[in-house]
Amino acid sequence: MQQNEEAISIKPQEIFKVKVTDVLIGFESNKFPTHRDSENHFKQLLKKTFHLLMKNRGMFWYEMANKRLAYYYTKSNLTTLKVRFDFPNRKNNKTKTKNLIGKNGGNGNWHYAVSIKPILLPVLGFSLKNHLTFTNDGLNVWKNEKNEVDKDKIHRERRKKGKRLFNEEWRDLLLAFLSALKKNDKIAINLSSKFTLEMPFYPEKFWADFGYFDPKDKTRHGLLSMYDFEDENDEDND
Repeated sequence: MQQNEEAISIKPQEIFKVKVTDVLIGFESNKFPTHRDSENHFKQLLKKTFHLLMKNRGMFWYEMANKRLAYYYTKSNLTTLKVRFDFPNRKNNKTKTKNLIGKNGGNGNWHYAVSIKPILLPVLGFSLKNHLTFTNDGLNVWKNEKNEVDKDKIHRERRKKGKRLFNEEWRDLLLAFLSALKKNDKIAINLSSKFTLEMPFYPEKFWADFGYFDPKDKTRHGLLSMYDFEDENDEDND
């Protein structure tokens, strides 16, 4: 606001109040806001909250083909490139380490990245998805001649590197990503003077009486090269 300009106050025409519990349980309404309206607005608030959490942590991000944002670390917001984390179901109960950034051969750097989708059922939280992205300067993702995110080049390189990563690798990258978010042993953001939202260190865990062992023979990995490991072109059906 420039000097001598009067402050303008804009008041809302209507205010609607909906309890979060009603959004989660469900309610009937034939006028605005309907239950679907309230759900969509609540999900947008959750998206903004996660974005603020990433912004406060100094993360970089870029928009993918499906319009979601992918967040990734840089060397400037990691105290160490080898992130130490705990794996809750590990027999020897020792910590592990994982790199979230690395050299991509002679073609820049790779960064592990995460995108999110708010979910209300079966539990309230965020659905986190694995991604890989690439930079030359360690900060900004690859751009094309139009100075736009080079989504095609990133996608090709992602497929090349991604086909060499399997379940255990993706799991450890995700756990390391979450562990590196901690400050004062918490992942938290203040949403008001009276309320702080905290996020768990671990995603939801499930136990099964059967498992899967990744193939040790590297030649068998080629069987999966025909599959696409990312679906960033898929529409976001919130």
